[in-house]
Amino acid sequence: MTLTLWVGSQMPAFAQPAPDWSGRWETFWRDGAAVVALQQDGNAVTGTYEPGGGLIEGQVEAGSCASAGWSTGSAAA
Repeated sequence: MTLTLWVGSQMPAFAQPAPDWSGRWETFWRDGAAVVALQQDGNAVTGTYEPGGGLIEGQVEAGSCASAGWSTGSAAA
């Protein structure tokens, strides 16, 4: 499964700093929630999510978008 994240900004394009995806993200949806912890090193983004002990691997793409895959246990999602 692919997870796509983006950050919007009101700043003009020439003044936008590169996004840093590192940090703790609390995510919510209708039937649940998860805490995502991400670390960015250059264009590479890795992390974990709980509950489920999931792993996230991806990269920063053009603009303020990151695309990542996630897996839990030994099966890719």
